[in-house]
Formats: sequence, C-alpha cells, structure tokens
Amino acid sequence: MKMKYLLASFIALLSLVLLTSMNLTQEAVTIVKEVQGKRLKFYAQNNTDETYELFFMIKSKGFRRSADRPMIKQIPAGRKVYLMNIIPLKGQDTSYTIIKNYEKSELRDLDFRKTDTIVTELRRVKGDTLG
Repeated sequence: MKMKYLLASFIALLSLVLLTSMNLTQEAVTIVKEVQGKRLKFYAQNNTDETYELFFMIKSKGFRRSADRPMIKQIPAGRKVYLMNIIPLKGQDTSYTIIKNYEKSELRDLDFRKTDTIVTELRRVKGDTLG
C-alpha cells in the first residue's frame, strides 16, 4: 500500500515538473507591442543567442497605415528590432491579426562559377566592300 502511494506521488511530481518546464520555455522570437500615444509600435525580440530570420505581417482593418505588406527581417541574437507602427483611424472599429514565422538564419554558400564564355569577333570592314 505504501509502495503504491510512493509510486503515485512520484508520477504526479514528475508530471508536474514536466508540465511546468514545458510552459516555461519561451519562444525564440516574440513580438512586442508598445502603445505610444495613438500609435501601436511593433518590435521583434530575439530571446536566444542565435540570429533568426522573421517573416512578419499584420492584417488590419481601421488603421491608417496599410500593414498588409509582408516583411522579412534578420533579428540578431538577444536584440530588439523595430518592425512597424500602425495608427488607428478616427471613429472606426479597429482590428488586427499578427502573422509571423521565424527560422534560424544560416549563411548560405553562394557558389558562382564562370561556365560560359562569350567570344566577340571584331572584323574590320572596308568602306568599299559594303556594297
């Protein structure tokens, strides 16, 4: 009986530790919103020690700036980078949806080789041979 109680307690404690550790893991790149007067400013915060590429877009209604244009930015390690701001129009209902995707930024090796050679032939043409 005592063994079953200890086993149940151990399993409960283990599951509690696993659940709290999963909730404490933070996203690598988070979007930070700051309100400054009427403006909403958006920043990307990199919470890791690696550089990430961020795809960012805001689908919005009732804002002055058209935020529907996507952008791709590199977010350096441990930095906060300005993305955009949007300003609400007077007397309109406003709504926005943030769309983001990020991945590790790796330098891609670009290999350029000279594969084709263009040869230009120059011929001197005499005036009387034209015809």
